[in-house]
Amino acid sequence: MCIRDSSTTEAEVHQTPQDAVNVSEEKTIQTTTSGPNHLQMIESMNSMKLSSQVRDAVEKTKNLGHHFGVKIDKIESTLMALEAFKGGKTIIGTLVEDASIEVELLFESHANDFVSNFQTNHIVEIDAHLASWNIGRKRAVFSVLSYDYK
Repeated sequence: MCIRDSSTTEAEVHQTPQDAVNVSEEKTIQTTTSGPNHLQMIESMNSMKLSSQVRDAVEKTKNLGHHFGVKIDKIESTLMALEAFKGGKTIIGTLVEDASIEVELLFESHANDFVSNFQTNHIVEIDAHLASWNIGRKRAVFSVLSYDYK
């Protein structure tokens, strides 16, 4: 969305300060050099045919940190997960940047009171690690390290 007052000319609107260009280029370099981002990982695993390939991919990338937003579709109790997440909550939602991609977010049980108050169609920004891949639903499962509910 572009908001401008009537004194701004068309040429001024389309000019980009040189400093802003450099900042965005640096951010792009930092993201791409640190490893695959969550979208690349999900697309890659979604195209894999063998469960052994998926397991290997999860193992190789599970320690990478990711930050992204998820639109909440559903909140469930976590039934099967690593020990730290048993008894916690699972959010199923879609990525803010690509609504066609569903993910699962695992929260530890100490966050149950907060997560239970989340509402569908709201956004939660998370920092997370890839925990596994839900083969049946073709969804990445992330273990949430920190979150910001909006």
